[in-house]
Amino acid sequence: MTATPSYLVTGANKGIGFYIARGIAQAYARQNAPVTVLLGARNPELGKKAEAEINKELGGAVQNGVKVQFVRVDLLDKAGPGEGLQKSVDEIGGILGGNGLNVLVNNAGHAYKGDAFGRDVAFNTIQTNLHGTVRVTQAFTPLLLKSSGARVVNVCSSAGLLDSRKYSPELLQRWQEIAEKGSYQDVDKLTAEFIEAAGDESYQAKGWPRQTYAVSKAAEITATKIGAREHVGKIWFSACCPGWCKSDMAGWDRPTKTAEQGSETPVWLALDGSLVQNPSGRMYREGQEIRWAA
Repeated sequence: MTATPSYLVTGANKGIGFYIARGIAQAYARQNAPVTVLLGARNPELGKKAEAEINKELGGAVQNGVKVQFVRVDLLDKAGPGEGLQKSVDEIGGILGGNGLNVLVNNAGHAYKGDAFGRDVAFNTIQTNLHGTVRVTQAFTPLLLKSSGARVVNVCSSAGLLDSRKYSPELLQRWQEIAEKGSYQDVDKLTAEFIEAAGDESYQAKGWPRQTYAVSKAAEITATKIGAREHVGKIWFSACCPGWCKSDMAGWDRPTKTAEQGSETPVWLALDGSLVQNPSGRMYREGQEIRWAA
């Protein structure tokens, strides 16, 4: 018997993550096909509210095997035995009944508003957007490896594209070398240098931009490429930019896209299994592959 397709979307209680989860569930509902969509979120109250809202919209599709369920997933939880993140993995493994996880969408992220900058801002942003994403991906890798054609979609940003207007030639070279042949530890070391430079105000002299979010997303894209190399032929990785969307994180006045519009490319990457025929670890925007380095 074929296992029901399964998806986990982090940060799914609101914003882009909510619409990614909803879009996946709606796609299966339109085909009268069963699916399990897991809404990962830190806050149980908000997660269950999102679950109820999507299930209400789906109506009769729930009776046809479209299952939407909240699970607590916090990027900052520890991943050791008995720790919070491992408990999330165990819970999801139980929900899937011994089957693997088909698709992980790492959507949860963090950004400070306004012109915030400094060591703490850099540290906290990178802890969530880089280390949290890597921690969740590594924790769920055993479940992904149990599935054929498993995929990881990292919701990043065009702010993370490499540009000579942001970085010194030396830093541009280091980013690309790490992406091509480095490790997560190398990304950690590079971002630690940025955190230190943001703290002592030496960032400009050392070739860094005064853009913590951009650096964190460059690191997340780099991690996407490392994951693709480490799991070639087993897990297909992609990074994507949803665009500048109205949300709690980006604000509601200036962004030009709705969160629902921003979910379109991540939903496409999550749903289209034929994409695994393309090279793994690439960056996408508006339904098309884009170059990471200018």
